[in-house]
Amino acid sequence: MTIGVSTYSFMQAVNDGRLDAYGVIDAAARLGFAYIDIAAFRTDEPILQAAPKIRQRAKDAGVKIYNYAVGADILLDGVALTVGKLKPELDAAAAMGAETFRSDASAGFRKDEKRQTPFLDALPEIADGYRQVTEYGQSLGVRTTIENHGYYSQDSERVEAIIRTVGHPNFGSLLDIGNFACADEDSVQAVARLLPYAFHVHAKDFHIKPSHAENPGRGWFRSRSGRYLRGAIIGHGDIPAAACLKMIKDSGYDGVCAIEFEGIEDCLMAIEEGKANLAKLL
Repeated sequence: MTIGVSTYSFMQAVNDGRLDAYGVIDAAARLGFAYIDIAAFRTDEPILQAAPKIRQRAKDAGVKIYNYAVGADILLDGVALTVGKLKPELDAAAAMGAETFRSDASAGFRKDEKRQTPFLDALPEIADGYRQVTEYGQSLGVRTTIENHGYYSQDSERVEAIIRTVGHPNFGSLLDIGNFACADEDSVQAVARLLPYAFHVHAKDFHIKPSHAENPGRGWFRSRSGRYLRGAIIGHGDIPAAACLKMIKDSGYDGVCAIEFEGIEDCLMAIEEGKANLAKLL
């Protein structure tokens, strides 16, 4: 298993002007990463037009792009519109040389509806959208994934249901060991469920406080059931990272495990510290 980093982890430095989008690639290289995920990458031109430049910048820096991640909402936009939007993004992933591609499922709301659609009612439509996306991805040589992300399809049982309903060998899981906390799920049990489908892994950590605690303030948000969460440096938080990563390593997974940091500490320090901790854990 190789350690990588998501460009999303550097967003604090992008927002405060220390780095631009392409500078993030160079920063990842300086910190010793061989692989990067492209996520929340801000360019002044369409991503498909920028993709060859991103690939060249990564090559010049000595890093390889492993994954490209974008948002999507199949229920809100409908299958046809979603697939139409995601095909150019997949073209960009291929142009970058990415091995995998992640798109979100849904927040659970259809257009003009204020009540969330019951998950089992939405499952066939979500699976149809992902099936069409992964078939197109396969034609480009890019494996497609769903991440346990976005509350609605964040717990392992729902993610597994989507993967099994899609039922396509080019479609699997971007397994984020920390994100299960957002759905109040035990990370070790969740990793065990989704590990057989893993195409890519994210290492993320969270500080966790109970729902009855006083609001801790800056940087904290709430889980599906109301617990307080705040992004943490890998190894500093409450996610059982050692147990999760041991399970992943023992399974024979030999892909990339990318750090995704979203805490309030200085991101460059946090990524460097997280990388050292993750190396120890692995």
